[in-house]
Amino acid sequence: LDALTRLCNEAFPHNFDTGSARTGSNTLYMGDHVFSDLSKPNKFANWKTCAIMPEIGDESRKMNTPEYRQTLSRLAQAERLVEFGQCLPDQEQQVAALKIERDALREQTKVAINRCFGSPFRSVTHRSLFFFEVLRYADIYTSKVNNLLQYPLDYCFYAPYQTFVHEGTDPRFHYHQPPAPFHL
Repeated sequence: LDALTRLCNEAFPHNFDTGSARTGSNTLYMGDHVFSDLSKPNKFANWKTCAIMPEIGDESRKMNTPEYRQTLSRLAQAERLVEFGQCLPDQEQQVAALKIERDALREQTKVAINRCFGSPFRSVTHRSLFFFEVLRYADIYTSKVNNLLQYPLDYCFYAPYQTFVHEGTDPRFHYHQPPAPFHL
């Protein structure tokens, strides 16, 4: 490891504070710490960055179990019903019961990832501050470097087009169809 570090330092000198780093967006810099590894190459050298986060591999394995996927499906359905039900008259008790069930399902998904604090990437329905910072400084992220071996060296990753709620493409805001029946 020391020899590899020395080799990388000689081949790619990067003193970002003094501006002596090689610049250009054709360089992919990999690191496992957002602030010490990824922020400076991204900001000062205009390098593309890749965050190596082993936690994603663990979380992905847990999230792909049939039990987790079923719980997540039930959670999504409960959230749609709560959202739809609050617009209906005289449904306060049913909506309150659904909110209790939704909260229990949220807790199940959290505990399935990490029983102490849940996912490091999510806080209930929002990205965690940690994951927000990862997305701010990393152009791509993966659980291990070996995941990139399947791509050619000149491969270019592109971010998918994201629509916003006000653009009218979010199906949650199409109330002309009631959600599918939900059975607990």
